[in-house]
Amino acid sequence: MSITSQLPRLPPPPGRLYLVENLVFNGDHIQLDGYHFRNCAFAECVFHISAGNFKLEECFLQTNWWVKFEGNAQKVFKLASMMDWQSVSPNYKPVWHPSGGVSIT
Repeated sequence: MSITSQLPRLPPPPGRLYLVENLVFNGDHIQLDGYHFRNCAFAECVFHISAGNFKLEECFLQTNWWVKFEGNAQKVFKLASMMDWQSVSPNYKPVWHPSGGVSIT
């Protein structure tokens, strides 16, 4: 059984995210919307995003991960792909930690 099958399936209460901590995901399809992942590791995973309602906090992305943008997130990604990322404000970039983890909040 996959770890992702053990995650809550119902949408979180308004203004809240389900907290998932200290887990390792390998080869899973992960629905990011509705979750706050803290100190998790993801290897060879596919992330699915449709609303952008998620947090990654000091997580580790290892080998061959991919993002599938769906719904409104796909439109945002298309617009963002047109930007000059060299001149983008740091407020729009992920935070990379000395440990190698990344945060997107």
